[in-house]
Amino acid sequence: MRITINSLGPLHDTSLDFSSPITVLFGRSNSGKSFVLKAIYSSLSFLDKSNNIELASLSIPYFRVDSPKEVYLDIPVNLKLEELIGTYRASFVGDADYEINIGKSSIRDIMESATTMLVRTEFKQVKRVTPVICPDTGYSIEMRMVKGVLNIVAKNYDRVNDEEACMGALSREVRQGIIFYLSREVIGRIFNSLGVGLGLPSVRFISYGRFLKLLGGTGTLRTPWTGPRYFRSSSYWISRNLNTLDSVNEEIAKLFGLNLEVRDRRLFVNGHYIMHSSASLVEMSSIYLSLADSSGGLVLIEEPESQLDIYNQVRMALILYNLSQRFRLIITTHSEVILLTLAMLSQYHSCLKDIHEFSEEFDIGIPLGEPTKVNFYFVKDGKLHHKTSEEILENDEIFLDVNRRLLKVNSALYEKWSRECQEKEGKEGRENDH
Repeated sequence: MRITINSLGPLHDTSLDFSSPITVLFGRSNSGKSFVLKAIYSSLSFLDKSNNIELASLSIPYFRVDSPKEVYLDIPVNLKLEELIGTYRASFVGDADYEINIGKSSIRDIMESATTMLVRTEFKQVKRVTPVICPDTGYSIEMRMVKGVLNIVAKNYDRVNDEEACMGALSREVRQGIIFYLSREVIGRIFNSLGVGLGLPSVRFISYGRFLKLLGGTGTLRTPWTGPRYFRSSSYWISRNLNTLDSVNEEIAKLFGLNLEVRDRRLFVNGHYIMHSSASLVEMSSIYLSLADSSGGLVLIEEPESQLDIYNQVRMALILYNLSQRFRLIITTHSEVILLTLAMLSQYHSCLKDIHEFSEEFDIGIPLGEPTKVNFYFVKDGKLHHKTSEEILENDEIFLDVNRRLLKVNSALYEKWSRECQEKEGKEGRENDH
């Protein structure tokens, strides 16, 4: 799996391989790390279930019901993958030039496969609706998918109402029914099958600010956020896993050391209402809930160290290493702690099967699972520079430049202070004695 970049924000003529279980992007702010995450997500957004409703809405033309008794419609379905991808690209990365390949498949190949599967898809669904605006009028709606065309039959089984407002409400109900049907029964199944075949049963973007979903207030936790695209994916997965909290993966819950429960539509973490919890607990909870289903796939995480102290950053690195047994991870980070911890694990775990030093030194009992390869990319001067775990551990210019400079500044200030301040303080002390 690779992204080849001609032009992407500050990045030019460079590439990144993200076929390893963990890929880590690090470097200074504004170097282009998040651009890479958003570019990959934009091109694979159709594999994220959070976008199924939008894709369904884009894929059917506008129509209006004009009969109050019986309606017969044949609606062609065209999966507007390019439109969905284009909308995300315009929103996330602007005018960029890059290409993504998943194994031997390009995005174009995947689009063609999806269209072929759509034509072969056949489903039937019947539902009853009563438009809110017309409470005494009910309709039975039958939807059948045949060779890429939706056959819609809507029949009135109650009082007939041909008022303009009622016809408009019926049109909305029929369209919403079609969109829901398409998103779940057609688009959901097609891309589940395609995703599994590609080794990406899901794609999700766990963006910075993910914790805001958990602070949305009573009644909003279990409803996917319909706000900015930037938060849609994390909002969807948090809501989805909250709705199935009793059946989420217990092993992942143990990794995070969290006990989550919903009481009276309010989320409690380790016995405390989420709004009364620390920022670090809220952050850990948001990442946990984004991944609690353990269904695998590609996960892109912005700055997993956000809100965490250095000890919890070590814990987060160990959690990510363990999660790479279930997910393919790409993360951006400014944390030397996460970088060094992942580099040590990648470098030593394959040979030293029994690594217990982290649990002894930090009292963190997280199983490491199987040895995992971690790919590191240093983002600098418009390029993605691949680094090995050994190079990371050598502590060259990658990390310690700032630390060395701070120590140098401290040394210079100490000499200056000793020469000017101590001497001055000593002189003032002698004068006071007199």
